[in-house]
Amino acid sequence: MDPQEMPERADAVVPPTTSPQKHQRWEAVHRLNAQRWSVSAIANSLHCDRETVRKDLAAEIAAGPPIPGLRPQSAEDMLGIL
Repeated sequence: MDPQEMPERADAVVPPTTSPQKHQRWEAVHRLNAQRWSVSAIANSLHCDRETVRKDLAAEIAAGPPIPGLRPQSAEDMLGIL
């Protein structure tokens, strides 16, 4: 492998980002939820599954849309129990 192609540090690799479409859907879900729309009404309006709406609503507002490939730590991971 050419040294110019290798990252200098392991933490220099940029994590994957969400697509613009997913980010727009996430924003729309939260906007409609703030207007007190039901999960079913949001799903019908955005042409997506109700579970997708629930997942978008479960994502913290401050954290933004979920990043694919990352998962929250489980209790076992946090406690070091295998």
